[in-house]
Amino acid sequence: MSTDLMGGADFGGMPLDAFADEVIGLLSAGDSPEILVQNVLPLRFAERDGTHQQIFEAMASRAH
Repeated sequence: MSTDLMGGADFGGMPLDAFADEVIGLLSAGDSPEILVQNVLPLRFAERDGTHQQIFEAMASRAH
């Protein structure tokens, strides 16, 4: 998630308010063994979907 703790640097995280809202919604629904916000799903299922290498390369090429 993205906060002001790193001096406003953009590391590609989702805004804190959006993250908190989505997590609270998922917890309130109570129907999932894992709490996964939408932004993390491509990472979570990369091996299963065969996209691990593409995601790894995309993340490695981002300027930090």
